[in-house]
Parts: sequence; C-alpha cells; structure tokens
Amino acid sequence: MAVDNDFLVRTLVERREVLRSIQNTIEPGSSLTELKLAYMAARDERERNWFGRLLALVAPGIPEYYSRYVALSAKVQGLAQLDFPVTNVFVTFETETDQRNVLRKLSVGSLKAYRNDHRALADPKFLFRGKHVLAVEEPDEPSAIRWQDLNAGTMQRVKEQCLTAFATLCAIVAGFFIVRIADGASAVAAAMTISVFNILFPTFAKMLTGLEAHAAEGDKQRSLYSKIALFRWVNTAGVM
Repeated sequence: MAVDNDFLVRTLVERREVLRSIQNTIEPGSSLTELKLAYMAARDERERNWFGRLLALVAPGIPEYYSRYVALSAKVQGLAQLDFPVTNVFVTFETETDQRNVLRKLSVGSLKAYRNDHRALADPKFLFRGKHVLAVEEPDEPSAIRWQDLNAGTMQRVKEQCLTAFATLCAIVAGFFIVRIADGASAVAAAMTISVFNILFPTFAKMLTGLEAHAAEGDKQRSLYSKIALFRWVNTAGVM
C-alpha cells in the first residue's frame, strides 16, 4: 500500500544524499554516529580561517552538511508523526493468468470508477465493501515507479507541465532568432550556433523535466524526449 507521504519520502531521500556527501568528504571507514558527526563538524568549523568560511559559501563542507542533516532529521521526525491516507494499492499475483483474470473483471475505466458507476461491473460482488467501484489498472514495473511523485494530483501535474512547456517554447523562439541572426552573418556561424544549441538544450530540458511530477519513469522520459525532439527539429530543420 502506498500512502500520501511524498513530502516525507523526498525529505528522507535528501537526508540520505546529505549523509552520502559527508561520507564522500571523510576518510573511508570512519564512524557516522551522531556524536562523531557533531565532533567533526565542530572541529572543522573552529579550524576555518576567513578564506575557509568564504569558500564554504560555494563549496559546503562537513559543518554545512551536518547542519542540513540535523534539520532534515528533525523534519523527518515531525512528518513521521502525521497520518497519511492510503492512495494506491499494489497487488501481486502468483501467475499472469490470475492477473489477467482480475484485470478483465475489475477494469472499468477511470471515468466510470470516478462516478462510482455500479453498472460498469458485471457482478455486484466485485464492488469494494459492497458500494465502491475500484479504479483498477495494470501498473508500471516497481523499478519504473517514481515513488516521490506517485501521489501528485492531476492539476499539479498539468500546471507543472504547462509551465515547462512554456519555458521550452520560449527557448525555441529565442534559439530561432539567434540562429537567424547568425545565419545573416555567415552559414558557418549559423551551423556552429545550431550545433551549440543542440548540445546545450538537453541539459536545460533535463532541468525542466526535473521540475515535473511523473508517476512513472517512462512518463518522465517521454516528456524529456518530446522537448528535445521539438527543439532540435525547429532548431535544425525549421529555421533553415
């Protein structure tokens, strides 16, 4: 059963990344107890000079990582005390035949499940608790599910994808005019500009797609592919 605890999951992931950053900073095999981490953070901060404090603003060290780790640990403890409603239930089967049989008898379509249309089911005994039509569908593979975004609402996803699509269109329009200006100078300049944009835009597209909430990794990859394909088509073929 999956519960609506995406914020808690993201906080746990961030805390683990911070702890991994600390591990990469200290000597291999060093203890990572709370007392040892506090000691190393206090020691490093005391030994810093003015240049070290200035450098820490750009390249965080153990004191900064430890402060973030403590803050995230406190946030996790607070979130763990909240109640989270169940949002998704995943069922496993011994055989694929059983799975297909259940899907055939319980799958009714999202609209009918939303309306709780009892007539969509062939037999009333398939109603959950005798009155609910379940929204049953075959899920993605467990490794492909993005658990941090699993419970994002439809409106949130639409809003985020509209914003990233608008940013992509702005980048396409800007690239179009820049290539046109370069083409006015020389064909070589236009070709070099197109090549540079085709190299740089995928990184920008990954940043945009990272802002979107997708329930499955395949959805995220399709969104990324559509952005890159559209940009490169316009940038390479559309402007020439």
